[in-house]
Amino acid sequence: MFKNKFILFVIVFCVLLCGCFNKQDALLSIDSNNIYIEEYNVYINETIRNFEKIGGSDIWDTDFDGKTAFEAAKENALNSIKMVKLTIKRADKNNVKLTENEIKEAENEAERYIAEYGEEAPKNILINVMKEKALYNKVREKILSEYNINKTGFKDFLEENIEYYKQILSKVDYLVIYTKDLKTAKEVYKRAANGEDFNYLANEYMDENNINKTDLVEDINCVYIDTDNLTKGYLSIPQEHKLGYAIYYIENVYYPLDSDISKRAEQDYIENAKNDIFNTLIASWEKEANVVLNNSLFNSIVKETK
Repeated sequence: MFKNKFILFVIVFCVLLCGCFNKQDALLSIDSNNIYIEEYNVYINETIRNFEKIGGSDIWDTDFDGKTAFEAAKENALNSIKMVKLTIKRADKNNVKLTENEIKEAENEAERYIAEYGEEAPKNILINVMKEKALYNKVREKILSEYNINKTGFKDFLEENIEYYKQILSKVDYLVIYTKDLKTAKEVYKRAANGEDFNYLANEYMDENNINKTDLVEDINCVYIDTDNLTKGYLSIPQEHKLGYAIYYIENVYYPLDSDISKRAEQDYIENAKNDIFNTLIASWEKEANVVLNNSLFNSIVKETK
């Protein structure tokens, strides 16, 4: 079921290699084409960052069907690199190649990556990874364009997930007041609950607490909105926040049209179907290929502790 799927997206951190391995030892080979640890590091680092984006730093204490979160991340990164390599092998057969602009964009993506995370891998390797990912996306799109997606199950899919789409497509206008301590937050909440204008209170307490309003652009998205109480006029209780405490007030709620829900659900239904098709193709390509993993080297990869 769509709403129960935990989708792992691919994106980066630090790995520490334990053991005495030659830097030239390949971590993985696919049809005699070697993949080395420096290239794999880009994938595992991306995966770790994405795990933390989804589940926060506490995700590393989570059990994934008997595996640690880091073991799951390692396998996810390994599967990602195999998926890319096996797919781009089909580029020539499908008459797909990157244009000059697409190559330039991949190089720019590598530069942006380095600017944000540092040079976690040699620049030439990082650029090559970005080019291969761009080629992978292009080949995948070309192959899947030849498939007609059967939508006979869409009606059931929509009925099963309609509440989910109502939630994610609803738009909420709300105001937030940040305070530095719980005592002040409770005072704000009490005054707002007694009917004082929330906009007036926002101006008063923002000024009193000297919180730079430019900091709130990012932070406002970190406030937890209670989706069970998406009603105009709802006042939240004080909640802990990295700036201290926050109270929000819902000014208005805009619910999606049935047509908007159906359109978004259909897009997801088709994408899920394409993912299933492509995963089946990847599995068959892997069976046909000579894939060899250096288990000793792979098992020696552990998450760096800070």
